[in-house]
Amino acid sequence: MIRKPELLKGLAMVLSLCMLSAAFAALLLVVPDTARGDAPFSDNELVNTVNSWNQEAPSIAVDSTGNIYVAWEDQRSTTNWDIYFANSTDGGTTWSNPDVRINSDSTATDHNNPAIAVDDVGKLYAVWENDSAGEADIGFAN
Repeated sequence: MIRKPELLKGLAMVLSLCMLSAAFAALLLVVPDTARGDAPFSDNELVNTVNSWNQEAPSIAVDSTGNIYVAWEDQRSTTNWDIYFANSTDGGTTWSNPDVRINSDSTATDHNNPAIAVDDVGKLYAVWENDSAGEADIGFAN
């Protein structure tokens, strides 16, 4: 999670997690589009490509050049939750790597509540709750 506003380098962003019901959430990312004049944000863009299961609890980071990184909980692999990742190099218009799973185990356990950060040289870090040992531990990847 970015806590230093100077990392945004003037790129105003709003990440809105719209709770549609107790079991479903939609991720909306809006980025400013100055060409639209009166509208301060672009049209909403869908970050994840698989939407047949739930995707929840997004985390966002932006590097000093404006690249956007998003991690979220994803239930696409049956009934357990995994942590997935996508990034955008064009201000959120398009997303590459939309199907990258961050957690490396393939067990039927839950991985929840991701947080993602990027350092000054563009290296990514992710942490999350990892239930693969049958209790809540902390997972890490970079």
